[in-house]
Amino acid sequence: MSAQDEDKNGDGVYVTKSRSLFSMWLHGKAAPSKAHPAVVFRSADVIQEGYLLKQGLRLKMWTRRYFILRLEERHMTLGYYTSKDSLTLCSETPIGPGHVLGQVNSKFPRRLELRWGTKMMILEAEDQKTYEAWRNALQEAIRWNHAMVPTKDGSFVTYGKQASEDQKQEERSRAEAAKKLRDKQRADEAAAAANAANKPKYLPATRPGTQCFMTSNTRFEIPSNFEYVKTIGSGAYGVVISATDSKSGKTVAIKNIQRAFDDLTDAKRIVREIKLMRHLNHKCVLGVEDIFEPVALSKFEDVYIVSQLMATDLHRVIYSRHALSDEHIAFFMYQMLCAMKYVHSANVIHRDLKPSNVLVNANCELKICDFGLARGVFPEEELELTEYVVTRWYRAPEIMLGCMKYTREVDVWSMGCIFAEMMSRKPLFPGQDYIDQLHLIMNALGAPNDQELYFLTNARARKFMNAEFQKRGPNPTKPLAHMFTDSPPDALDLLQKMLVIDPNKRISVDDALAHPYLASIRNVDDETTATSSFDFDFENEKLTKPVLQRLIWDEMRQFHPEVGDTNEGDNDSVATTQASITPVTPATSATEQEDSARSETVVKVSTPATEEAKPEDDAPTTEPSSNSDKDQRTSINGKMTDAQTRQEAGEPAREVS
Repeated sequence: MSAQDEDKNGDGVYVTKSRSLFSMWLHGKAAPSKAHPAVVFRSADVIQEGYLLKQGLRLKMWTRRYFILRLEERHMTLGYYTSKDSLTLCSETPIGPGHVLGQVNSKFPRRLELRWGTKMMILEAEDQKTYEAWRNALQEAIRWNHAMVPTKDGSFVTYGKQASEDQKQEERSRAEAAKKLRDKQRADEAAAAANAANKPKYLPATRPGTQCFMTSNTRFEIPSNFEYVKTIGSGAYGVVISATDSKSGKTVAIKNIQRAFDDLTDAKRIVREIKLMRHLNHKCVLGVEDIFEPVALSKFEDVYIVSQLMATDLHRVIYSRHALSDEHIAFFMYQMLCAMKYVHSANVIHRDLKPSNVLVNANCELKICDFGLARGVFPEEELELTEYVVTRWYRAPEIMLGCMKYTREVDVWSMGCIFAEMMSRKPLFPGQDYIDQLHLIMNALGAPNDQELYFLTNARARKFMNAEFQKRGPNPTKPLAHMFTDSPPDALDLLQKMLVIDPNKRISVDDALAHPYLASIRNVDDETTATSSFDFDFENEKLTKPVLQRLIWDEMRQFHPEVGDTNEGDNDSVATTQASITPVTPATSATEQEDSARSETVVKVSTPATEEAKPEDDAPTTEPSSNSDKDQRTSINGKMTDAQTRQEAGEPAREVS
């Protein structure tokens, strides 16, 4: 604590003017003692917040309310509100000697009972750690009001234990991080509210049967049977809106990729993703529902993709204030594994799995999206793949070490990182660069010896890892078992088998599905495989702009078979959506900050910037790099209407960057 933040009053008592000191109460660490210096509380501060059950005086009905325990100048106050979003105050009570705190009963071990007079509240914590923090904070509040002592200047002091400088600094850092996250969420909510109120500006349509409008500085011209609802995402590759189809009554997402063929690399990814999402017919994989018909092939510039609307993504779920139980986590993991079993059976590696690429609806149903970086893999072939794939935090170590012949197990590693992030609600390996990322991995898993690095062909990478082994030894300094002490033993066991540096010793998707952790929710009928391999041969062509236009045109004709080969001269053709649209859950959450400078614009809300993203490398590196990256990709959010049978893939596709 700085000199200007504390001094002594006339009684030789330490007086603090900083609010951050009290943030240590957020974790219930402050314990009063008259034998220690005192602290003067001069301003309000939030100590704890969560949900409680309150019994009404008249109807005797229990109601769920959101409470905030805050620090006033002379006392602590518990206020409860209608909801955490509106924060409309229902009532509040100063915590004092008349309050009695106790546990409800052994049947509800995480419930606290707060009584005063004839009134009673029940505070229900989502986990044991929160329960202990609430209990300690309320006990401290009651004790504090017992020990208030006036000073000469009229302030009130309470005698409490003075934390060490290290403890105070740690708590200040945690409080600042929590405040930043809250401020970010509030800013995102305000931006979402402003965006929802922003009505589109309608323009004259250029084609019969269409409507034209501007939103987010982007021109849309879509069939007139779609009614604009709101803009739900924007990024480097386009803008996504939600719209209601008057023919089916369904609310869908429409993505407008303007000037889609100006950048051939981007256009290749769009083609690849559209083809993959039409081919992969699984309920946990997102597919395309429709592609609007353009005027003509020669005038084909903007691509409109219709897809199913999902409420949010897993990233937003993890960093929300909502409870994420063990049952939720197991269900999400099971669905991801089912999806990847199907994807891998089509000889496709996703290569970019992360929480923001996992869409979720209100029923906790999950869909994998963003196949723009997917590649084929065939056991009989030696594939040379690029070093860049996944956002660094979810990237398998063999990729960062320059291994160019990796397998499906890179997706298993990514799912393991997501699994850990759901359990701890923070990234497992948030490396600042390649070196830092590898250090974090070795801290948790230990350093591999030279024999375990058989898959490395890069001499400099092997030398780097051997030096780390000599310095660290094989044992981790911060093992996973110490990081997940509150997790179920079966969950920890599965996590440890997914996060293995040696890819050959990493658990397979099939074995993960059969793990005891998932036994209670497993349904083998959901564990389907693809009927055919995906054909990447189209990438072997020279992908010029006309070729790419033709490829997407042909994909559009799968939804509109009545359209001709080119549609030249038929400029009055009306874009209609004849594909059947499956029921969707309308989006209920606000948009969040984009994942990166050129974030994906899947049909979902954007996510807070806790996942760092990176650009795709044009050429593989030969050693771990310290340069940070930025993800510059998109994904196409949609629901497939039919799956096309493809020829078994032959020659491996060339890398397209």
